[in-house]
Amino acid sequence: MSQTLFWTLLALVCLLAEFVVPGAVLGFIGVAAALVGLAEYLGWVEGWLPSLTLFFVCSLFLVLVVRSFFLRLFPGDTKVENVDEDADARGALVDVIHDITPARHGRIRYRDSTWEAESEETILKGEKAVIVARSGPLFIVQSMAKGDQKP
Repeated sequence: MSQTLFWTLLALVCLLAEFVVPGAVLGFIGVAAALVGLAEYLGWVEGWLPSLTLFFVCSLFLVLVVRSFFLRLFPGDTKVENVDEDADARGALVDVIHDITPARHGRIRYRDSTWEAESEETILKGEKAVIVARSGPLFIVQSMAKGDQKP
């Protein structure tokens, strides 16, 4: 198989694989392979070592420089939401499902799951509470009656 045919087939495989594998890398490697195939066809490059060197240089330039430019020009649809679960929990209104006293932990229902909770006051089963903080798997809550808490 001639080198020109090899680089052309590699370019086609990489360009087709770009539609399957996300990341916009294989497309630029495919373009680099196509450039090397064109250089081979025009007689600018002969032999495997110069071809591989040209492919390496073209691939690096296209992936590191041109890809960065295109990613800034066409940003993706990614959106990062708040990933701090503790911040999301603070202020949440929860149901007390087991009595909570200053001497004994109880349980609350938060986001369709039950969690161990503690409080400086007694909160009885069936009452509402507000999450104030979190310490590991333990939520610290206070009753709705205390202070000016609003859900």
